Amino acid sequence: MLQIAELKHPSEKAVFLKQFNPEKSTWIVSDLRNKFEIQQIILEKQDFYEESSVYRASELWKLLLKRSHPEMKLVSSDFIQTWVQEQIKKMTFEDPNLNLGSNAHQVVSEMMNLMSSVHAHPEGSSRMREWFQENPEALQRWGGWFLLSEQFFQSMTEKKYFSPRWAASFLQSETGWNAFWKRPLIFDLGSQLSQVEADLIHTLSRDLEILVLAPDPVWKGEYEYLLKPYAFLKAQAQGHKDVLLADHGQEVFSQALKFSGVLAEAKKACEQVRSWLEQGIEAQKIAVIAGDIEKYWPLLQPFFEVEGIPVAKDSSAGLQSLPAVSSWLAELRISNREIRFSDLESALFNQARPIVGYEEFFSLFSELISADDLRRHQVIQKSFQSSFGANEEISRDQWLGFSAKCWKSKKDFLPLEICFKEILANSDIGLKLRVSSWIHFTEQIVAKKEIRLQKANRHGVHLTNLNSADSLLITHRIFLGLSESMLKSQSSQLLAPKEILSLASELGFNLEHPEMSTWDFDLNWLSENPSTSSCYFFPQTGFSGGAEAPCSLWLKRANEASSALNGSVRTRWDALLANLPFDFEASAEARVSLKKSISLSASSIESYRKCPFVFAAQKIFRLNDLPTMDLDVDRRIRGQLAHALLEELCEEPRKFQQTDGEIREMIDGFRERLGMSQLDDFIWHGMKERHVHLARRFLKFEKEWQTQFPETKVLAREKSFEFFWDLDAKAFVKSSKAKSENWKIRGRIDRLDVDQKGRMVLIDYKMTASDYKHHGKWLEKNQLQLALYMLALEEGAVESWEPKEVIGAFFYVLKNMNRDRGLKVDEAAGSLFALDKKKNSIDQDGKKQLLTDVKEVIGQILNQIQAGHYLPMPLEPEKCGECQWKNLCRAPHMI
Repeated sequence: MLQIAELKHPSEKAVFLKQFNPEKSTWIVSDLRNKFEIQQIILEKQDFYEESSVYRASELWKLLLKRSHPEMKLVSSDFIQTWVQEQIKKMTFEDPNLNLGSNAHQVVSEMMNLMSSVHAHPEGSSRMREWFQENPEALQRWGGWFLLSEQFFQSMTEKKYFSPRWAASFLQSETGWNAFWKRPLIFDLGSQLSQVEADLIHTLSRDLEILVLAPDPVWKGEYEYLLKPYAFLKAQAQGHKDVLLADHGQEVFSQALKFSGVLAEAKKACEQVRSWLEQGIEAQKIAVIAGDIEKYWPLLQPFFEVEGIPVAKDSSAGLQSLPAVSSWLAELRISNREIRFSDLESALFNQARPIVGYEEFFSLFSELISADDLRRHQVIQKSFQSSFGANEEISRDQWLGFSAKCWKSKKDFLPLEICFKEILANSDIGLKLRVSSWIHFTEQIVAKKEIRLQKANRHGVHLTNLNSADSLLITHRIFLGLSESMLKSQSSQLLAPKEILSLASELGFNLEHPEMSTWDFDLNWLSENPSTSSCYFFPQTGFSGGAEAPCSLWLKRANEASSALNGSVRTRWDALLANLPFDFEASAEARVSLKKSISLSASSIESYRKCPFVFAAQKIFRLNDLPTMDLDVDRRIRGQLAHALLEELCEEPRKFQQTDGEIREMIDGFRERLGMSQLDDFIWHGMKERHVHLARRFLKFEKEWQTQFPETKVLAREKSFEFFWDLDAKAFVKSSKAKSENWKIRGRIDRLDVDQKGRMVLIDYKMTASDYKHHGKWLEKNQLQLALYMLALEEGAVESWEPKEVIGAFFYVLKNMNRDRGLKVDEAAGSLFALDKKKNSIDQDGKKQLLTDVKEVIGQILNQIQAGHYLPMPLEPEKCGECQWKNLCRAPHMI
C-alpha cells in the first residue's frame, strides 16, 4: 500500500520521526549525511539501532538487486568506464558522427547511466528507434552514442556486471517483493527522487507498506519537472497521511550579504560562527551550508582551526595527494612505457636515496619523447623494465602481483589495501584487461578514495551540502555561494532539454533534465524552514575568478533585509598575521660567511664580476644548471666533443692527412668516454658527421698555418693547472707555498703553442666568434680568461712549471677558422704569428700594464668574495631581463 504525506516545510518531518519505530520500519534517505542524522535521532530514543533501520536509497536498491538476482556482480562506475574504454579500443567504427577521442568512454558511460531506464525496459530499444525515425536530428547528433551505450549495456548485463546506478531501472519489472523484503518503508528523498525510483516505489507498494514524504511547498509550480515523480506517486497513492502543522518557530534574524569573493565569504562565515559561539549558542546548533561544501572546505578549514572552532566534519586526505601513492602510480605508468617527466621525477625522488642528483636528472630527462629516452641512464632504464608488453592483456591477479611489486613504501600499506580491496570488489578472477586499462582503473580509484586523518566532532559546527541539510536540528545557519552558476547541478548535457521533454511525453521515459537544479530547489526548500538566525552570502567572483550573478532567493532576501558588501571582516588569522615581524628590506651590509675557501676558475671569477648573486647561486649554494638533453644537443655537450677531437688532432707529431673513416672511428671512441652513450643514435650520427666536417676543415687550416709558421709546435693540450692567490701578499703563488686560507684557482688551457725560443701562445677554442674581444676590451667586457692564464704562466704559479713568456693569447674561432682575436706582442712577431698592426697588437710595456690591471681586478674580486659580498649588483643591469636567475633575484630594479 502506498501513502503520501505532503510537507510544506522540512520541519514537518519531525512528526513522522517521532512516530518512527526503527525496529519495525526502515527510513530511506538520499545521502550519507541524512542517514547519520536519522541514526543520531534513533540513538536519542534508544541505545542501539539495527542496520536495516536506516538506508540510503542506493543501498536499498543494491540490497534488493542482490537478493532478487544473486548472480549479478555490482561494479563501480569507474570500472564500467575502464571496461568500456577497453572495448572501444578493440572496435572499429564507421559512423562519422562518433568523435571517438580520449573521452569517448566517459561519454558512453554517461549515456548508459542516463538511458538505463530505456535500456532495461523490454520495449525500450524498439521505442527509441521509432522515436529516432521521427527525430532524425537527434539520431544524427547523439543516436550513435545511444546505440553504442545500448550495445555495451547489454554486454555488461550478459556478463552479470551491473552498476548500482542501473539497479532501480532493472528492478522495475520484478514482482513478489514479499519474498525479499517485509519491513514497511518510509521514503524521505527530497529533491533526489527520480522518476525511475518513483516507478520502482510504486511497484514495491503492491507488496509492501510504503510512506513517501513529498515536498509540497506553495511555490512547487516553479519546479514542476523536478517534482514530477512525486506527482506520479500522488496519483497512484491509496491514501494520504495528514500532517499536523508543526510549530517550527519564527526566524528572529536574517541578513543577505555580498562579498568580493569566496575567500571573503569564508572569513565572514568564521567570524559569524565565532560570534554565535561567544553568545552561548551550542556548536551543534550551527550549520554552514553550500551547494558543494567540499569546494569551500579548503578555505574554511584553516580559519576554523586557528579560531579553535570544533566542526562535525572528518578531516581527510585524498589518496592521490599522498607522495607514496603518486610515486606508485608513476612507476606503474612508466613500467607500461607511458613516459612523462613528472612521473619519472615522482618515482625516482620519493626514494630515500635517489639514483641520481636532481640537476643531472633534470638535464637528462626534462625533454622526454619516448621510452627509448630512458637509456640516457642505464640504471634508471633497468629500474623500470616491465615483464608485460604495452598492449598485453593480463588477469586481475597478475595485475595485483605486478602493482604490489611497484609499491615502494615499507611503512604504510593502507592506501595499497584500499585500492586492492576496490579492485577485488569490482572484478573477478577470470577478467583480463590490458595493462593500460588496469592502470586507468587504479587511477580512478585513487582519485576518489580518501583516508581519514581526523574524526569529526559530532558536537561541532555542521558543514554540509544543501541536499543533506534538511534533517539537521539547527537554529543558526549560514548559506554560502548563492550565485546562479554555483547552484547549478552538474547534470549531463548529452541531450537537449526539448528532447528530454519529448521522450517523457511521447515514450514515458523521464530522464534527468539538464537545466533542472536540485540545489536551487534545496535552497528554497530549506529557506521554508526558518531558524533563529539565517545568513545568506553571495560572492561577486567565484572560485575561477569570474563574475557571478546572485540567485533569485538571495535577491529576495536582500530586499527583505538590509544587504551590504562586507569588507571589514576580522578573524584571529588576521590578528596573527598582523603581529608577525615582517621585514622585507634587505640589509646593505648583508654577508655570507664562508667557513673555508672554495676553488675558483676563470669563468667563476668572471661570473662574480658579472653579478655576485649569480656567482653565489652557482658556487656557494650549488644551484647547478646542467644542459637539457633534447633533440637539439646542448652547446656544452658539443663543446666537450669538439675539444676532445681537437686535442687528439693536435698530438705531436702532427698528422694532417687522416681519412674520414679514421676520424669517425676516433669520434666514436669519445662517445663512451665523454658519457654521451645516452644520446639517441640518430642524434649522435648527425653530430658525428658535423664533427667529421669540422675536423677536415681544422686539419686543412692547421696544415696551412704550419707551412706559414714552421717553428710552431704544440707544447700542451688541455693543460690542467692550479695555483693560489695569497690575500696577504696580493700575489699568485704555487701550491707548495700556499697557505690553507689562500684561494685556489683552477683552469684548463685548451692549447699551448711554442716556438724554438720557448715563447708561448695561448689558444682557447670557441665554436663561434660571439662577443669575444681583443685585449683592449677584456676588462671592460669582463673577459679575463686569457689574461688569467697568462698571469699563471708568466709568474710561475703553475705547479711543476717554470715561468714562461707568453707572446700571444687568442680565441681560436672554429666556425671560420680564425685565430687572430686576442693579443699579439709586436716585438715577438714572426715565429708563431705575423704582425698585422690590428687592434690585437700590443707592445711589451702594454702587455705588462694589462696584466697588472687584470691582477688588481682579480685581487679585488677575491677580497670581495672573502668578505661575503653577494648582493645582486650586476655589471650590466640592462641585461638582467635575459638572465636565467631573474625569477630568484631580489635586485631592486627587478622587483
